[in-house]
Amino acid sequence: MADITGDKNTPFDYKQIFDHSPIPYWIYDTETLRFVAVNKAAIDKYGYTEEEFLSMTIRDIRPAEDIPLLEDAIHRTDTRHKDWRHRNKAGDIFFVQILSTNVNWQGHEARAVKVIDITKRVEAERRNTLLYNEVLRQKDQLEMINASLTDVVWSAEMGTFRPLYINAACEKMFGYTVEEMMQDPNPLFGIIYHDDKEKFKEGIQRMLATGSDESEIRILHKDGTIKTFLVQGHVRKNALEGMPDILTGIIIDITGLRKAQNDLQEKAEEMQAILDGITDGFYTLDNEWRFTYVNPALAQSFAVPREAVIGKKLLEATPQLEHSIFYPAMAEAYEKQHTTYAEGVAPSNGRIYFCTFYPIKNGLAVYSVDVTEYKEKETLVERQNQLLREIAHMQSHQLRGPVASILGLAQLVNADNFTDPANKELIQSIIEATRALDDVIKHINEKTSEAAEG
Repeated sequence: MADITGDKNTPFDYKQIFDHSPIPYWIYDTETLRFVAVNKAAIDKYGYTEEEFLSMTIRDIRPAEDIPLLEDAIHRTDTRHKDWRHRNKAGDIFFVQILSTNVNWQGHEARAVKVIDITKRVEAERRNTLLYNEVLRQKDQLEMINASLTDVVWSAEMGTFRPLYINAACEKMFGYTVEEMMQDPNPLFGIIYHDDKEKFKEGIQRMLATGSDESEIRILHKDGTIKTFLVQGHVRKNALEGMPDILTGIIIDITGLRKAQNDLQEKAEEMQAILDGITDGFYTLDNEWRFTYVNPALAQSFAVPREAVIGKKLLEATPQLEHSIFYPAMAEAYEKQHTTYAEGVAPSNGRIYFCTFYPIKNGLAVYSVDVTEYKEKETLVERQNQLLREIAHMQSHQLRGPVASILGLAQLVNADNFTDPANKELIQSIIEATRALDDVIKHINEKTSEAAEG
């Protein structure tokens, strides 16, 4: 045990070192825990006077909640090299490291303590711990996000293209595990469909030249199927000198999208073929009433090339339509969003059309049927029906008079004596009635011929 007595006969005055040290020092009695000596640095650090210090114990410079820890450490003699929280006279709490040793102070067991303020270090460590925990949290979050991604995220060393990272989505998209992909020195190039390998190389060259690229390539899945992917890549400059730059990117499976687009394109081509092939007119207008489609039948009937009207506004291409019977029906269909109909003579060619106007998502669709021949036949049929009605009227009314007259006169003829003078007059009347009947029959025949000729 060191002897610190303050005796002037001591060969080396240790009290000088104690008093003038820039580091806070004190000595406390191990039995009572009272301060028995403090240096000026301790007085300056804690704000107590020497007299105040000597009336206190080492408990008085601790936060109340730390005293049980102090008591436990004293019983275990575990205060020689330990980090603690201390409190100064103003109530400020700071962190210290305690270095202590047992000494003899004027015949009593004591402990000499050197106090090093480590508040900045503790706060820095705390900040580092918080930062480290935040990094871990973000790393876990990123790994969780990557694990849930259906797209492949990748990175590779530029120049060698050695894989640095690839997420677990590769197994579903390519059929290969992360380990299999990472063991391959150039995993992506190995699974690219042979017809697209040159396209992939060109994409890499563009990425190296411009810093980024996006290419659509086909990849051969492990099960032998061919899938279509969108490969996006970027060059990330490495901040560390001498370290190679890194290629990073994402791979998106667009197989279903391309199939849907192809199916939609086929359906669109099929629909256009149907519309192009129908003999009735069909066209569509957008929300500004510009022609977006005109089928060949309509273009042919109006003798206007489709290219001449596509993109033009309706009244710009056909100004005479504004004052026709069709325009109000078109406006109603567009404004009220329901189907309307109109029939009339087209001002452009004088033919009769029956038009249906359908509101569509981005404008209006028009279906036009040329009914000119039908209307002409309808008129002819109506004329024939009128003639047949006249014939029927003649047969039911005009024929009855002459026939009734003939029958009546025939009954008055004296069949027993043809030389009866009255017969002569009756026969003359029968002849006149027969002539009238013949005229009616001739008239009927004329009407019948007229109806037949149509």
